[in-house]
Amino acid sequence: MCPRSHRQLWQLGEDCLYAKMAFLFDNKATVAYAAIVTVWSALFLPAWDVAEYQYQYEWDTFDLMDGGGGGTDLDEPRPDFKRKVRTTRINPITGVTEQYMPTRERCAKIASSFSVVAMMILLVLSFVFGVVLYRVTIKATISSTRTPELVRRYSPHVASITGAFINLVVIIALSSLYERLAIWLTDYEIHRTEKDYENALTLKMFLFQFVNFYASIFYIAFIKPWFANPPGVESYKIGKYKTEECEASGCLAELSIQLLVILVGKQVINNLFEVGMVKFWTYFRRVLVHRNAFKQMRYRRHHTLHWYSKRPQEEDFMLERWTTTTLFYEYLELSMR
Repeated sequence: MCPRSHRQLWQLGEDCLYAKMAFLFDNKATVAYAAIVTVWSALFLPAWDVAEYQYQYEWDTFDLMDGGGGGTDLDEPRPDFKRKVRTTRINPITGVTEQYMPTRERCAKIASSFSVVAMMILLVLSFVFGVVLYRVTIKATISSTRTPELVRRYSPHVASITGAFINLVVIIALSSLYERLAIWLTDYEIHRTEKDYENALTLKMFLFQFVNFYASIFYIAFIKPWFANPPGVESYKIGKYKTEECEASGCLAELSIQLLVILVGKQVINNLFEVGMVKFWTYFRRVLVHRNAFKQMRYRRHHTLHWYSKRPQEEDFMLERWTTTTLFYEYLELSMR
């Protein structure tokens, strides 16, 4: 085949490994799998709604849901809103004086917070571009220097795998940073009700996390194939720099590597952090913060009656603190997948 660099030709058989990897994900069974997933998702959502209403009826929790008619805590003004908002107005419907944030002030806060979100999204795209430059540099360096034939042959694999791991580290770091930033921005907007607060936080988190997770995958799947040329045709260039191209077998193998490293790697790291941090903070609270109460519980367990030593309220007090966003990140992970 035509040379990938100015030095030597290459054999078409060198791409057999990529072609075999691509065939694992691009074959006739893929169509059947897509059809099964489509039917399953179409049937799962109605079944979930039916089960949800059944549990609401059995547990008598209709008034806790939106539109229940019984009034909910989600429609009550948040304590943060009552504390920070000083302007008042007469409600045109109820005629009661209530706290009110002017429209201009609210729009200014929302615009400023979303400008920060846009800057963070641009930061993600810049990191994706940096990983692309890294892969191009690694391939060019290996091809233009005197490296062993084995390293030269598998240079695309090395660039793809190391680039995927770098991208994984960037994704995790930016996710941890943005989670705190999104909560701070949502607090800055001073939403009136808990429902408005959760909706604003969900929108910010989903916008950023979607770009953060799938920007590199979207680039490999839809943008990178456009730079491919048939043998004998000069590669695309931006100025004097050559663009990144897929292998002769296509970009599917590289896309599979990227998906495997990002999805599996992030899940493993998240599970380790979730389990490890919960155990650490539980130990920290028992040994350092509430050590006296824990000593009393342990003393009762060994020196008093068995029924008296078990106090569920004390055991629950040692557990992880519950917040309004405790399950938010779990649902966010499910929606991102």
